[in-house]
Amino acid sequence: MATLTHRSSRRERPFLYAGAVAAGVAAVLAIAAATLDVIAHVHLMTGELELVGRRLDALDSMNRKLDRLTTVAQHLDHMDRGLTQMNGTLAAANGKLDRMRALETGMTRLDGDLRTMRRDIHTMAHKIDGSFLFRGVK
Repeated sequence: MATLTHRSSRRERPFLYAGAVAAGVAAVLAIAAATLDVIAHVHLMTGELELVGRRLDALDSMNRKLDRLTTVAQHLDHMDRGLTQMNGTLAAANGKLDRMRALETGMTRLDGDLRTMRRDIHTMAHKIDGSFLFRGVK
């Protein structure tokens, strides 16, 4: 019986070694697959980080431009206040010019009236000169 057990264990040994080798190869393949998966994920993460880095650079550039635009906006606001003030001054000057034009129009009418009166006075003076009533008054 001891020989039978010894013989059967000799027959089973190659299967045992083959099983151990197969298990070892499977373990190595599993480790290799896991390693490749980790490398692929690291590569994807590196690509994502590069993309994030480029976007951050673009945002930094945009931030610098916005800072410059803020300065320009402050300058424009200052100019706007000055122009608003100037607009008020010009509106007051326009009001005065309108009153002046109205006075000028009135003066033009008065001038026309005076010319008409001058002709009338000249005509009346001529009539008075020729009138027999006023000849002796001189």
